[in-house]
Amino acid sequence: MAVGSGSIWVTNPERRQLIRIDPRRNAVGERIGLRGPPLGVTVAGKLVWVTVGAQAPAAGDALGASCGQLVYGGTGRPDAIIVSDLPMGAGPRIPARQMSDAIAYVLRAHGYRAGSRTIGYRACDDWSGATAVFDPKRCHSNGEAYARTKSVVAVVGPYNSGCALTLLPPTNSAPGGPLPVISPTASETDLTRKGPTALSGLPGSLYPTGRHSFARLYPTDDDQGAALALEAKLLGGRRVDVLTAGGYGQTISRPFERAATRLGLHVAQSYVFDPKAHGYARLVRNVARDRPDAVLVAALLDESAGVVIRALRQQLGPAVPLLGPDGLLSVSELFARSGTAARGVRISVPGLDAGHLGPAGRAFVRAFGATRQGPVDQAAVYAAAAAELALDAIARSDGTRAGVLAALRRPSANGILGVLRIDAAGDVKPVVTIVRASVPGGSDAIGSTQGAVWERTLSP
Repeated sequence: MAVGSGSIWVTNPERRQLIRIDPRRNAVGERIGLRGPPLGVTVAGKLVWVTVGAQAPAAGDALGASCGQLVYGGTGRPDAIIVSDLPMGAGPRIPARQMSDAIAYVLRAHGYRAGSRTIGYRACDDWSGATAVFDPKRCHSNGEAYARTKSVVAVVGPYNSGCALTLLPPTNSAPGGPLPVISPTASETDLTRKGPTALSGLPGSLYPTGRHSFARLYPTDDDQGAALALEAKLLGGRRVDVLTAGGYGQTISRPFERAATRLGLHVAQSYVFDPKAHGYARLVRNVARDRPDAVLVAALLDESAGVVIRALRQQLGPAVPLLGPDGLLSVSELFARSGTAARGVRISVPGLDAGHLGPAGRAFVRAFGATRQGPVDQAAVYAAAAAELALDAIARSDGTRAGVLAALRRPSANGILGVLRIDAAGDVKPVVTIVRASVPGGSDAIGSTQGAVWERTLSP
């Protein structure tokens, strides 16, 4: 977006248009067709300048309507393509479009090259409107399309762990070797190794070839559980209670309890509450009788976690620390549901926040942030790092899918997240940030920590 010459100018890469908005009428003045997808726009004097990428058909392209136009700044046809798989249509609370912008920014910064090879990018959508975030059927069909399109050598995504469950099998069976899939944000443990939920057949059924082709930059859910146990101990905890609504919460609470025991903490009681209950007075009275000096609330806000936190704070007072996973985010929504009881709640956030990155990461946030309004979302930083990792692996490979996957297993160059080492399962060394809810307001985007202050970074 750019402002000047009495108008607001907005680019639309999917429709390859520059749109002029008349602010006096609050209406679209005209739509100007472009020969390729717009990559940027600025106003200088009375001129509007637009950078436009080339649109070149790729050999064996089966991507279809799920994917946007090719973004490529070179001439002719790129040697290979990276695709992203994100819920692009799911709405503003999901940072998918900023993540896609960050990936495109990284390719542009690298001159659309990985070593001697030219690289293009297409953003693909795994949302269909049938579900709130991702559509499992779309994830599967996207995976089949990526596998059939010979020019695709790496996938950045998906955003959701549930999407990975259906996307990974067809990409793992892709011609030319398993197709590498690098997720910035998927955290379900069972995608790479047997986790606390012990879902049947996982992770083996995700990899028909027997070779793991998935890598992720986020820590797993059980890493979050272990980090929260460590935080409870650092806060002086000796007796802890655990509250969950089942499901997602147990992927956090079970590893929390194991880690707490290893750290010398005593888990006094573990409760499963009904997220549809009319009140939680009896539950919090039982917790108070346990006399804990820390309480874990491992649940989602949509599972009444905010209401439970409010009831706990009223019963226990301000001295007992309350902790929870990133299911309690956004901070804005936590305050909306818990009121002032939200203040002081410690929340685990997978990965590093933007303010505590290394020099290369901070440089990326400054440069990418200068291209947009508002803060840079952590998920966009991790998407950029995944794209950077893909380019690094392509540059160090023979250009085949199998070659790119093999290169992923070797330490990367020092990039946005530092030097990354992907283990045989597909995981990196876990890093979990602990933040403390402080003030209401800020963004209500899913996962937003606006309104919280940084406490510490842990490597459980």
